[in-house]
Amino acid sequence: MITEAAEAYPSDAPTRLRRIATIAQPVDPNLALDVFAAAAKLDPDHAGTRYMLAIAYRSKAKLVSSIAQSDPLYKQAAEQFRAAADLADESSQTLRAEALTYLGRTLRKLGRRDEAIATHEQAIALKKEHAIRAKLSVNYHDIGVILMQSGQFEAALEPITLAASHSQNRIHFQNKSILGVLHRRLGNLKQARTHHEAVLRSVYGRKGGPLA
Repeated sequence: MITEAAEAYPSDAPTRLRRIATIAQPVDPNLALDVFAAAAKLDPDHAGTRYMLAIAYRSKAKLVSSIAQSDPLYKQAAEQFRAAADLADESSQTLRAEALTYLGRTLRKLGRRDEAIATHEQAIALKKEHAIRAKLSVNYHDIGVILMQSGQFEAALEPITLAASHSQNRIHFQNKSILGVLHRRLGNLKQARTHHEAVLRSVYGRKGGPLA
C-alpha cells in the first residue's frame, strides 16, 4: 500500500517517503523499514536511501531475540550498506565512509571477520584520503576487537591504541580498558596497570589497587 500510494505522486514520491521514514525511525522501526524499502524501490540508485534502509534493517535486527531472526536482517543491512557505498558519488565521500564503517560492523556481527577487517581498512583509507575524522575510532576499535577475539592479542594492540587516541570520554576509556586487558594477556602487567588505573581515575577519581 505504501508503494502504491507513493506511485500516485511519482515526481517527488521518494523524497516524501524518505521524510516519512526518517520521522518514523525513532518511534516505529518496522514502519520506517517498510517506507525506506518503498523509497529504495522507487529510487534504487539513491545512495542515501540505501544507507537509511540498511540502518533500518540493522535497527530491526537489534530488536529481535534470536540469531536465527537477526542474521537475515543483518545480511540485508550488509547488502544495502554495500550498495550505498558503491552508489555514493565523488561529492558523497562522507556517506561512502559511513556506509563502509557500518558495513564493517555488520559483517563483524555476522561473524565474517576477515571481510569486516578489510572493509574497516577500506573505510580508514577513504577517511584519511578525504580528511574525514568521524568514527575513525569505531573502525580501529572493531579491527582490534576482532583480532582480540581471534586470540591475536599482540596484533590487536595497535588498532585499539589508535581507537583510544581517536576517541573521547566513555569510548576513550572503554578502549583504555581493553588495552589493559590486552597487556595483561601478554604479561605486560606494568602497562596493564597503567591503563586500568587511568580508567579507575576517570570513574572514581582515584588510583586503583593492585591487579588481582
